[in-house]
Amino acid sequence: MPFINNVKYSKLAYRERDWIETHAAIGPYFTNYGPIPSYFYRAPNVALPTLSPGALTFSVLDSSPVQIYVAGKDVNANLVSETFLASTSTPGTPSRPVSANTYSTVLTISKSTSVYPVTVTAADGTSATMSPGQTELVFTQGVMWPPLVGTGTFYVGAKMRADVLDNDLSVPRVSRLWNVLISYTKAELLQRQRQWGKAQAQTQDALSLVSAAVNEEKNQAAFRQQVVPMQYDGNFFPWGSAQYPTTTYPWGGY
Repeated sequence: MPFINNVKYSKLAYRERDWIETHAAIGPYFTNYGPIPSYFYRAPNVALPTLSPGALTFSVLDSSPVQIYVAGKDVNANLVSETFLASTSTPGTPSRPVSANTYSTVLTISKSTSVYPVTVTAADGTSATMSPGQTELVFTQGVMWPPLVGTGTFYVGAKMRADVLDNDLSVPRVSRLWNVLISYTKAELLQRQRQWGKAQAQTQDALSLVSAAVNEEKNQAAFRQQVVPMQYDGNFFPWGSAQYPTTTYPWGGY
């Protein structure tokens, strides 16, 4: 939700990029400050959340070589990549190898499994850490349309925290289990009424919900932290609110 020049505007709607490009001629809502972002789409993932990565510096504490792979685009937008081994000869003192390439965009940073965490720092100070069992860095990238002119504040709703799971067998922190508790409560009450068949069905429903919740956490958090945009159903148009002029369009939006 954008908050620009002390005015709060309607929530941005998620759309696929091709939809936005097809309907771009419709135009956003314009103010004296320029166009107000109306949509956002999910752009390709990046390995570091920065627009100016430059040369990358790694911090490695392992005495055995750790293989590191970096790929992205250089300052001329050409695809470049490199692979190197990094280790320290002094236990407790990290080695700090620097990438051979200077990057404008970093698309991939991966490593082999290590004993200690490996930290990577961009030229602008942005840093990220890969835990010993983590093999890659992945950050979700959302892009607004149209681009914001000037500055503004955006309120973004996301999970409070995505737990890093170093292995698919790691136990996740499972949340949103109210339906599971309700199912177990119903099963207990049905057992007291000696309705064994219905009680067993409720227990099975509860177990299925627990399994689904665990799988959801693992799919979101294993080896990566990222925000998955909510895709709202319906034909929602941000300018169809009290703050925007109400206009009917051929495809049914307002």
